[in-house]
Parts: sequence; C-alpha cells; structure tokens
Amino acid sequence: MNNAPPIDPAAEREIQSALDRAQTEHAVTILHAVESGSRAWGFASPDSDYDVRFIYAHERDWYLSVYPGRDVIEYPITGVFDIGGWDLKKALHLALKSNAVVMEWLNSPILYRGNPEFAAAMREFWLRAADRKALLNHYLNLGKRQVDQNWRTAETVNVKKYLYVLRPALAIRWLRQQGEPLQTLPMNVRELIAGADIPLNIQEAIADIIARKAGLAEGQETGRIPLLDQFAETEFASAETLIAALPARAEDLRPEADALFRAWLYDRRD
Repeated sequence: MNNAPPIDPAAEREIQSALDRAQTEHAVTILHAVESGSRAWGFASPDSDYDVRFIYAHERDWYLSVYPGRDVIEYPITGVFDIGGWDLKKALHLALKSNAVVMEWLNSPILYRGNPEFAAAMREFWLRAADRKALLNHYLNLGKRQVDQNWRTAETVNVKKYLYVLRPALAIRWLRQQGEPLQTLPMNVRELIAGADIPLNIQEAIADIIARKAGLAEGQETGRIPLLDQFAETEFASAETLIAALPARAEDLRPEADALFRAWLYDRRD
C-alpha cells in the first residue's frame, strides 16, 4: 500500500541532483534514499519540506583509517529541501539498538533511489535485532515530549504538532496489537490505522485533521480535540504498563551486523 502523494517532478530533479552531488563530494555510494518527514507520514501541507534521508557506504580504505571519519553527511536546509544521511556502519549500530528511525527509512513509501537487495537485507536484519520494548519506549518518549511541549498549557495546538503526538500513539497501538514476532511497522499513518483496529470515530477524527492540514500552511493551529487527546493519553498509559512487563532482548547480533556490513562494503555495491 502506498498512501504517499506523488513528488513534484521539479522537486524530484532537485533531490536527485543533490544526491548525485553528495556521492561525488564525499566519495560514497548511496545505498538507499527516501523521504522521511510528513510527506512520507501521510500528512504533508502544501509548503512542507522535503526531508530526504539516505544510507551510504564509503570505499573500503576509508574504514581502515587510524582516525575514524565523520559518519553523517549533512547539508544546510535550502528552501524546502532538508537533505542528509548516515554511513552504513552507523545505520547498523543503530539497528542493533532497535532504532526506530532506521526502520522508518527502510519502510518509507517514497523511495528516491537505492538497491532493493540492500533494503531487503537491512529490513530482515532490523527485524531480527529489533526489541519491542525499546520501540515502545521510543514512541512513548516521542509522544510524551510533544505533549509536554505543545499540549500541557495550550488551548490551541499547531496542526502539525497534533499529528506529531498522534503518530507515536498510533505506532504504540500497532505494536501492542501486532505482538510477537515483530512485523514491519508502517511509516504512513493511514497504514498504521489500517493495522491497529482503531475505533471508527477516532479514525474519522484523525482523517479530518489530516485533510485540514493538507490545505493549510505549516504554522496553522487548531483547537483541542478531546477525543484525540484521550486516545493519545490512553495509548501512552498502555505503553507504560506494557513496557514494565516486557523483558529486554539479550541476543547478540553483532556478528550478523559485521557480516552484513562486509557484504555490502566488498561484494554487492555494484
């Protein structure tokens, strides 16, 4: 299922040019490049940024230096383009820690370029390494941080920030209901809703706020919506209960991470 809107052709050309430039300037191979922000989440505004993220690999000798190099590529935000990436080794380190952002990049519905075999191998590894307890913690902290920053003392809330609270609440509900073994967590909110048995009145309220955002500038606000406030707060409370009951995973997958790193560094990049 792909609920992401099409990318403007002019923006696509600009993004591809920026990715080409990153490869040339940093002497890297981009293995996977996607949209990571509100366009991929399914609630873009007309003036939303393009949040382009990628995983890349250097040539072998770069990794053999006495002094490790920087493991991120970042460019200043230019207009509506926010572009940056992580080195393959960094992405694998984070996957071993159940980093949800790695998973979101791998599952983005908007793919700019990449090797499908690499994406499949990384998804498989991430699912083996991922810890449901750690993921619930991630989305709980993400949601509660947005609540603390935007809901506690405000009668009106930025529409985008409202959705920044709802998306982690939906991810928590999906993780609670899907259970084990861990499945690929959707990035797009409509797909999260479809897989999380959301009551119809809440589905309709979320669809309404997404539709409103689609016609608004990024800074527009809305009044509080008690039904959605209660939904998010209930999911955050449920996550806290479940996190306390779940054991942490203890399996050591570092040898598998090494094997995947070496395979894509030496054997499969072409």
